[in-house]
Amino acid sequence: MSILNYRDLKIWQLGKQLAVEIYRCTGTFPSAETFGMSSQMRRAAVSIPSNIRYLYFALASCAELETQSELAFELGYVGESWKTDCVEMTNHESRMIRKLIAQMQPTRREARGTRHAE
Repeated sequence: MSILNYRDLKIWQLGKQLAVEIYRCTGTFPSAETFGMSSQMRRAAVSIPSNIRYLYFALASCAELETQSELAFELGYVGESWKTDCVEMTNHESRMIRKLIAQMQPTRREARGTRHAE
């Protein structure tokens, strides 16, 4: 399968799926959290697939979302099963982002070769 644009990337597809799940879940949060945790979790979740060109931003948003999921559980806004699933999805996305970052980094040999070519 060829990749024609970012929508073909599994990393983007998973990030979008995660954002949809976060929107669904945070819709059940108390109204007092509309402009608090609910809004922050939604922004972090949307940031992951939105920043797929800026992988370090997407990775930071994964860490932010994982922390917020833990807090939502501790505050009683979500059940343990949902928290576990969300953290697992977020960790999976983080691993995919880290792997892509590593694949895009030149090896030391390639980096040395580039310097000698100058």
